[in-house]
This record gives sequence, structure tokens and C-alpha cells, in this order.
Amino acid sequence: FNEIKKAIVLYLLLAVSISLNNSVLIHAMTSASSSALLDGEVPSVLALPEGDPNDDSVQKIKLGESIAIESIGPVIINADGSTRRIQNWDTLTKGEEDTAWRRISKRNEQRRAILMKQNEKEEEQQQQREMDNSDAKEL
Repeated sequence: FNEIKKAIVLYLLLAVSISLNNSVLIHAMTSASSSALLDGEVPSVLALPEGDPNDDSVQKIKLGESIAIESIGPVIINADGSTRRIQNWDTLTKGEEDTAWRRISKRNEQRRAILMKQNEKEEEQQQQREMDNSDAKEL
């Protein structure tokens, strides 16, 4: 139980340190002894400064809304259904970006349609196997 408690505390501290990007917390986390963590002592966390509600540079979204993150480039759907991004997107010219968006969008539509058909076919095969198994059990 103590090992689980220690792992949870370390995980939470790591998550907070990543979100805050706070070197003080990272130092506190790495220098804290195992016994102190097991005794329930947790290094204090510095609070973030209050944000300016009138700051237009921060994108605001409401729960359930979706946003487009065009500045990091398109999501590429691979033939196997996995996804990736263009690693050097920030170095492309406007013309290269436009061409990439157009070509990737078209290819993604084609790959998505193929993957959807494959998925439907696999579901039908699974349903057929289940029906065959239930028919065999009845005999």
C-alpha cells in the first residue's frame, strides 16, 4: 500500500510540475525523501498568477466546443488508421502549407472511407461468427 501511495504522490507531483513548468517544484520533488512522501508530506506548490480576463491572446473555449489548431498543421491519417503530423510544419512556406492541406485533406478522406468500410466489414464478420457460435450451441 505504501508503494502505491508513493507512486500516486510522485505521479501527481510530476503532473503538476509539467503543467506549471516550475523548476522549484521539480527540485523539491527530486530532493524529497521517500520516507517524507510516505509520511504524507508533500512539497508545497506555487500557485499560478491570476490571468487577465481581457487578454485576447488566450483562446477561450466552452465545455463541449471544438477548436481548430491550424498553426500546428494537419493531422495525417495513415493507412493503418494511426495518425501523425508533419514534423517541420513551422518551416513550410504559405504555398507549401496550402498544398499540404489540400493533398492531405483529400488523402485523409479516402483513407477514412477505406477504414470505415474495413471496420464495417469486420463488425459484420464478428456478428456472423457470434451467430454461428450461438447456432452451434443450440445444436
